[in-house]
Amino acid sequence: MKQQMKFDEEVVVHKLAIYMFLQKFYDGQLNRIGKASWKELIDVLTQEMTIFSNDEIGKGLQLLSQFTDEDIEALEFEFNRLFVGPNQLVVSPYESTYRNTERVIMQSETIAVRRFYEKAGLVLAKKNINPDDHIALELEFVCYLLENSLEDATHYEFYQEFLKAHLFHWIEAHCALILENSENTIVKGVSTILQGLIKEEKVLMEVNKDE
Repeated sequence: MKQQMKFDEEVVVHKLAIYMFLQKFYDGQLNRIGKASWKELIDVLTQEMTIFSNDEIGKGLQLLSQFTDEDIEALEFEFNRLFVGPNQLVVSPYESTYRNTERVIMQSETIAVRRFYEKAGLVLAKKNINPDDHIALELEFVCYLLENSLEDATHYEFYQEFLKAHLFHWIEAHCALILENSENTIVKGVSTILQGLIKEEKVLMEVNKDE
């Protein structure tokens, strides 16, 4: 029998902070911040992640703490090279490209993600322009569900459903591609944290025991 992970407000607050950091990274909001800001972020993340014992999360934090001035200077270029273009994407940020045989965007997986947004009463401002299954949008949705679960616990159940139906099926492959194709310490650190977080979520939700 499948089990729902017990709601714990303190844990939700920590998770929300971590997912907000990851969302800002994938939205490109951290590409131009300086050394002092990165040090502050790492200090905050270190505190927020004390709730987890996952080795990969710890490794990711360690990688982040080893960033250099060169990593910061090259971050925006590396971000665009991996996730944006203008050349062929090195690492796709779209769920559908990992879950259909054609490896293209705007497929049934994209529509399935949209249905989750709509079920929660949300509609993208640029619907049919920006694919709904971009990782930044999916992480933003996770943040929305976690934040609202602090007022209504049913959002937490919805958050678990969304992870199980979507992020659990492609994030680890996405992170593996990043680690294969980037030498930037910041990018590798963030990817390792995300990979470890998803693995930890799977353990907490006991998905492998019941599925």
